[in-house]
Amino acid sequence: MKNKLYPILEKFVLNNNVKIKPEDFKLQLISNPSFPSVKSISDTLDYFGIDNVVANVPKDALGQLPECFLAVLDAENGSKSIAQVQRLKNKIKLIKDDGTKENLSIEAFKTLWNGTIVAVEKSTEKVKNNISLFKNPLIPLVILAIIAVVFSIITLETQAIIYTILALVGCCFSYFIVRESLGLHNETTSKICNSAVNNTSCSEVINSKTSKFFQLVSLSDASITFFVSVVLAISLFGYQPSLFLGISIMSIPIALYATYSQAFEIKKWCPLCLGVGGVLIGQVIVTTVFYEPLVFHPIYILKSVAIAIAVYLTWSYIKSILGKSIKQERTQTEFLKFKRNENLFETLLVKDKLPNPEKLDTEFSLSFGNIHAPLVITSVTNPLCGFCTNAFEAYDALLKTHGDKFRLAIIFNVPADSLENPGSQISQKIIDLYKENPGNAYAALKDWFSHRGVDAWQKKYGIPSNETSLQTLELHKTWCDLNEINFTPATTINNHFFPKEYDIKDLSLFIDFLVKKQKSIISSPEPSGDKSHTPSLQ
Repeated sequence: MKNKLYPILEKFVLNNNVKIKPEDFKLQLISNPSFPSVKSISDTLDYFGIDNVVANVPKDALGQLPECFLAVLDAENGSKSIAQVQRLKNKIKLIKDDGTKENLSIEAFKTLWNGTIVAVEKSTEKVKNNISLFKNPLIPLVILAIIAVVFSIITLETQAIIYTILALVGCCFSYFIVRESLGLHNETTSKICNSAVNNTSCSEVINSKTSKFFQLVSLSDASITFFVSVVLAISLFGYQPSLFLGISIMSIPIALYATYSQAFEIKKWCPLCLGVGGVLIGQVIVTTVFYEPLVFHPIYILKSVAIAIAVYLTWSYIKSILGKSIKQERTQTEFLKFKRNENLFETLLVKDKLPNPEKLDTEFSLSFGNIHAPLVITSVTNPLCGFCTNAFEAYDALLKTHGDKFRLAIIFNVPADSLENPGSQISQKIIDLYKENPGNAYAALKDWFSHRGVDAWQKKYGIPSNETSLQTLELHKTWCDLNEINFTPATTINNHFFPKEYDIKDLSLFIDFLVKKQKSIISSPEPSGDKSHTPSLQ
């Protein structure tokens, strides 16, 4: 399931009209420590601020669920799988994590479903599924195939039509061989490669050193270059029997060598490679059966050779770009997996403790979220700080998805001795609003970081008039000075500085871990004695 879960999730978010970059979504998903579990899906949706729910619901409530959702299915062997479910009028359409599709009756689905679902709120906006030519090379290949077949049919030559169709089949096999050589495994390739006897391994054969001709050109490069060049030559210059008869005859030793190396050297079979060999033999048969007297056409030959060289050089360039892109994606994934290591995060967190972590009295603090939660995230901010906008957006997103799990405390680090400072005035007014209604204060704070216009904001919310708010600012400033916080934004988690090695938006990756850790500390107090080896978030 690990390698096959992402495609159905991509379809799931598209079906729910969720706007998200597929590359970013995939990166966050597969780097999650709990991937490929339901939790990894929920964490990824939370990370992108997508409202979602994971729940175990009664099977009788199926008719009340969204039309499209994810469900956990139980297999006969005790394993579990995840499938996208689409409720139709009298049946259920499934797209399973192994790539298969199945239509079931409602009762049949209920016997497989264990009741667990993942659902998101469907957006009313339509999301365009833009397909890039570079991301889906089959599109230009299909266009090329249409041109070649049409040209062959126009010529009314049976030999040309059959030869062209065989070349197009060769292009398809070459496409899958190229994917396998680049390590881009998919369900289709897996089915083809496992369709023969047990002793098969496309990857081993394709990437073997013996699959390189003259130790220079790999099987994937040779096959894609040959078949694409043939199709291009026929499309642009027409079918020339003499040339293709000669090429077909020369391809016989190559097909025999590929078969020999699989049987006696690698001792593994590659159905894709055998398919290419079969196409080459088929072309030999076609050109032999429809034999015509050999006619030498030097201009046609030169043009065809030029096309072959151009295709090879173009493919080599594209392959190098694809290789770098794949390597970069894998590096990013491995880095993010390393970054998301909870033990590493905890080690970096506990090493940097506040010098004077005394808490502010309740009457002088601004708290949002779950004010009784043991996990406290403190935001030291300044309304005039440009970088504080990104930090506040991260806090706001966290409150939306996990607001019941932690308390967000706001501390203003602004001049407390200057009533004329715009940052001080805005901070004072937010404190005034908080004492009247915390919800209004948070709305005003959010409004400020959304627009950051002093005059417009003060026209909407007013100028502070309560002198007690100035006393609160002074206590906030004193707390910052005692803890040597002379910058903004700054974030602390239960008296520890948020690690500098992480971006503030990464906080959402560890919120569940921090909550769990804090609960374990509260429920299991440290025994007396040496505590030097027990990290604490207190």
